[in-house]
Amino acid sequence: MKTRNIQFTYSYTDYNRKLTGYVVLANPADIPIETINATIRSGLIDGTSFDPSEWGVAPISSYDFDESLDDCWNEFGYVDYTFRKPTTKMGVEELLAKVERWKDEQKFWLARMVG
Repeated sequence: MKTRNIQFTYSYTDYNRKLTGYVVLANPADIPIETINATIRSGLIDGTSFDPSEWGVAPISSYDFDESLDDCWNEFGYVDYTFRKPTTKMGVEELLAKVERWKDEQKFWLARMVG
């Protein structure tokens, strides 16, 4: 059976429009979609958003991005199986490792702020 890749769909919303994009990641270990989805959702800010630079995916932003008005966060959409070819060298395992690393860093900084 051919390995199913993963399509990670996400978006960026500015003051007047929503831009959507995706990245296709290789999934040679055939990690179940439920595991991928749960790991990603556990690392979202306020249950919806993430900083694409922290997770290694290309940011989606408006052409007239203004740092004083706009934020860098993108909104997670969904993950799904696809037979499309990968659009990045990063695979599913690396993405999930980056999400877990980001979560660990947040716990570290929160503990330093509180403790």
